Amino acid sequence: MASILVADDDDDMRLVLQIALELHGHTVTQASNGTDALEVCLHDGVDVALLDVTMPGLEGPEVVARVRADPDRHDLPILLVSANSRYEDIDRGLAAGADDYITKPFQTFELHRRVERMVWLGQDLNAVEERNNLRERAKAALARIDPRRA
Repeated sequence: MASILVADDDDDMRLVLQIALELHGHTVTQASNGTDALEVCLHDGVDVALLDVTMPGLEGPEVVARVRADPDRHDLPILLVSANSRYEDIDRGLAAGADDYITKPFQTFELHRRVERMVWLGQDLNAVEERNNLRERAKAALARIDPRRA
């Protein structure tokens, strides 16, 4: 299957995510802060990154923005996982370039399906253009919900 980074400052959450992903055949690399997560994203060749939004060092959206700025890893599929469910939090993550955002607590089947999509995006040669279109559609939808974004 895929090599997946799980970055979260909560040890229990990292373990839950690791178990859920390994049950579906993925290999998991862990990071407990944003600085280490960025290093893994840029240099360890993971296929997908699951990042908590609020972490010490760099926060998830900051990691996303730096990965998107890297010419070699800019297309890494990234899913933000967070207890923050406010519009502003989701918008910040998507605006930074995340491919998706899931809130805690989550259902494991939903996590699995979203990760499955991230893996598919990383493997499909047409995925970069599709992902960019999805990001733009998500931003537009959020702008319609909150007129301040128009």
